[in-house]
Amino acid sequence: MKTLLDFLGYQGALAVADKPFFPKSCYRYFPELVQSKIDSERERLLIQYLKDWYKSNKDTYWYNYHKDCEEFFFGYWSFEAGALALLLNIDIERSGIAEKPFFPADYVRWAREIRG
Repeated sequence: MKTLLDFLGYQGALAVADKPFFPKSCYRYFPELVQSKIDSERERLLIQYLKDWYKSNKDTYWYNYHKDCEEFFFGYWSFEAGALALLLNIDIERSGIAEKPFFPADYVRWAREIRG
C-alpha cells in the first residue's frame, strides 16, 4: 500500500509502514507493477492482483456482504486497480483487464474520456 500512496503523491504526507502488515496480501504486487516499464508485465501483475484481490480482503466488513445484506449491497470494486490502470496507461481492453471481476472498467473509460 505504501507504494500506491507514494505513487499517487502522498509520499511523506501519511505515516505508512515500510514493510506490509500482511506480506501475502495482493498489495505485494504494487511495487513491481509501478516500477515496471514493460507493458505486458504491468498487465500480468494487475491481472494477478485482481485475481487475488477479493480473497485477500477476508478481514474487511464487506467480505461476503452480498450474502448478508442484499438490499444494500454496493458491489465489489477494486478502485485502486482502476487508478493504477489509468495512471500507468494500461490498455484495459487489449489486455482483457476490463472484463476481470472487481475491475471498475466503466470508471476508467469515463476518466480517460474526460481526460482527453
